[in-house]
Amino acid sequence: MNHSKKIKLKYFSDLLCVWAYVNQARMNELKLEFNDRIMLKNRYLPIFGAVKNKLVSGWAQRGGTEGYAKHVIDVVDKFEYLNLHENTWRKVVPESSSPCHEVIKAVQILETENLIESQPTKDNCYKSISEEFAWQLRLDFFKNGKDISQKEIQMQALEKLKIPRAGVEKLHDSGRAMAALTEDYLLSKEMMIKGSPSLIMNEGRQILYGNVGYRLIRANIEELLNNPPEFAASWC
Repeated sequence: MNHSKKIKLKYFSDLLCVWAYVNQARMNELKLEFNDRIMLKNRYLPIFGAVKNKLVSGWAQRGGTEGYAKHVIDVVDKFEYLNLHENTWRKVVPESSSPCHEVIKAVQILETENLIESQPTKDNCYKSISEEFAWQLRLDFFKNGKDISQKEIQMQALEKLKIPRAGVEKLHDSGRAMAALTEDYLLSKEMMIKGSPSLIMNEGRQILYGNVGYRLIRANIEELLNNPPEFAASWC
């Protein structure tokens, strides 16, 4: 049975997460195939909120930062459609992903309040302006080897997409962008999200975490579209 109601999806990721970088192609395909039947909300996790602490505690026995850099190279090498700058995670090691997430949340607010134009098209895989901005920052780090935790790099990305800097800075200074980011973090704890990337559907009952192939993502979406939970028989 098909129903016109869109299904709601939440997508949690960290901008510095290599698997989220890998997964963007799948999210693009998801938008292209199901754009008129899904509502996707991007949210952000502080997996790399304290980079040095993460690499020291999690990679101390595996070569530290250099070991993690080699891991990222190995991951990216498996995907022909991705590029990795030689300085990424070697000469360029951001302090934190949180400043990037905060500025993205500011752009999301401007978008939601119709203070900036967002015209998703098939040509850009139906990305909103905030999604385009997030992708630009990911490219700046992984492909272009830039330290996206730095305000200057973030502002350059805003300028490239013609997003008004003044509006973003106002939301930063007022605390609204940080409040929105904190809401993401609190929701991730409430939903017991394990890490990045995580695609949440069916009100949290289904979670696809990590390096999940597109066919599996597609199958889950089609199941929800063809058999919406509110119309399914209950075992209770």
